[in-house]
Amino acid sequence: MKKIDASDSFVGYVYEAYFALSLLLKSNENTEIALEKFDDVSLIKDEQIIVGIETKHHKDDKGKLTNSSTDFWNTLGNWSEAYFEKKLRPQDTMLMIITTQKISDSSVLTNLRPENRDTASVLKKLMKSRKK
Repeated sequence: MKKIDASDSFVGYVYEAYFALSLLLKSNENTEIALEKFDDVSLIKDEQIIVGIETKHHKDDKGKLTNSSTDFWNTLGNWSEAYFEKKLRPQDTMLMIITTQKISDSSVLTNLRPENRDTASVLKKLMKSRKK
């Protein structure tokens, strides 16, 4: 019989729960916390997502988050789907990827960090790289 090991998945869910509890402690009484509803963790107010967090836990923190990372593009896909389903308004929603990976120094994703956030530049560079 093949042994099934779900420990990595379990650690990922614990990682999500950690961020959900952290967000819950910082939120006000008029908000809801949801796990795996829209994002891994969502903060919802008046039936609109105001914070969406995708958590990505990688065993041994291997690899880097790059422009072409599956984690990044899957997350963008999830957010786009929610936008088209009118579950989020970009102007009113803070979207975050929380990962155990480091961002590659050459990645445009470095411009999404809070200290040097430049979403217009990131979008322009990603669209340019897509055309290649």
